[in-house]
Amino acid sequence: MVYPLEFCPGLTNAKNPMLIMGLSLLVTLMLIVGFVGVTRGSRILRDLYVFLYIVVGLGSITAIAFSYTASKNFAKTLEQCLAHKLGRRWLSSDFLNWFQQKFKCCGVDNKEDWGGYIPLSCLGKPTDIDFGYFKVGCREQLSKFISAIAGIFIGGIFFWLVLLPLVLRDMTRPPSYEMVDTNDYSWLEEFRIL
Repeated sequence: MVYPLEFCPGLTNAKNPMLIMGLSLLVTLMLIVGFVGVTRGSRILRDLYVFLYIVVGLGSITAIAFSYTASKNFAKTLEQCLAHKLGRRWLSSDFLNWFQQKFKCCGVDNKEDWGGYIPLSCLGKPTDIDFGYFKVGCREQLSKFISAIAGIFIGGIFFWLVLLPLVLRDMTRPPSYEMVDTNDYSWLEEFRIL
């Protein structure tokens, strides 16, 4: 499910998703060029692979910088918005309701942030062991969620960093097979029976 962050203006002004989508396309192209270059042993494809690798590397550094500033701005804007609007009955958001139910949290720090009105999304399901209002605030849960996504992103970058030396090694290594003259059948003499 995708919910717009309509309850708080300024949260969706991110350039990072488009940059990451562009980098993903470049990485896909780079991988195709790398694999074809390895199978063909092409120097041109190797050089193109290295060029794309550098472009993706610079783009990744830019994406990391944007992500860092965007996460700081996102957290700050979200906290200001929630602190200003929580406790008001008119704050109804599909995203907030989904987030609180999904991550079993309530308010920014705890349910007291909502003032007198606590939404039903802060209430666990009757089948849950600890049925009642969630005691954990969403700030902590959001931080864990963003950290998990950042970990996946960093893992992808690590894999990408390891890939270059492996592909270049395979591109520059001479073939390990031996060329055989297909018209020479002298090797069959070994198997000849008297």
